Amino acid sequence: MAFRQLALSFRISKSTVSTIVIEVCKAIWKNLKEKHLPTPTIEQLKNIEKKFYEKWNYPNCIGSIDGGYGKDSDGGILCASNIYQCLENEILKIPSEKKFPNSNVIAPHVFIGDEAFPLRSYLMRPFPRHQLQDADKMYYNYRHARARMTIECAFGIASSKFRILLKAIETKIENVDHIVKSICILHNIIIDLEKNVTDTEYAASCREFDTSAIARRRSSRANNRATQTAINIRNKFLNFFMENKI
Repeated sequence: MAFRQLALSFRISKSTVSTIVIEVCKAIWKNLKEKHLPTPTIEQLKNIEKKFYEKWNYPNCIGSIDGGYGKDSDGGILCASNIYQCLENEILKIPSEKKFPNSNVIAPHVFIGDEAFPLRSYLMRPFPRHQLQDADKMYYNYRHARARMTIECAFGIASSKFRILLKAIETKIENVDHIVKSICILHNIIIDLEKNVTDTEYAASCREFDTSAIARRRSSRANNRATQTAINIRNKFLNFFMENKI
């Protein structure tokens, strides 16, 4: 509900409602962040990588990323973020490179994103559409999208529980930060407490979110120029997928 609607419901001023909501959001973040949304350790990232391969057959993957609504592209949002700076400056510690399963090919651990993100040695994106006449690259994109769908599912689950995410949040930008951060914490708390979300529920959440997600995709050429190192790493994944089809 909008703050003005809450104010009418509780017969208090809109400014009082705003103060209460933001204070609660700040308290949720301050008191529960370390338990339910801590900075991942190398061991936790290794566990994530293991699950990505077991469930989605994508090796050396330590997470899937996506952006949100707004005038900026997903790639632009990433480049302005703290996590990008931490990755670029090697402040965020991730596991060292390792061999693919049943292979002698060594590759780094990576995050995966959609075509709006830049290709980096730590971030894989699909091949551009004009290259998809190549069947190998098309198959890579299939495997990439299959694993990347996890982030769409996460957004779908969060937005189905916290309906405020389905529309513009009508408040100050700094307040939006507090609201979204508290939603991330509450989302993780629910997952941690339930521990029984079925594959069917995940699939339903993906379908619910996917229509709006695809509709907002906008590729940006800014900061998207790939290095030869990153291109070579993606080709390693492509070759592995072609040798280990599912």
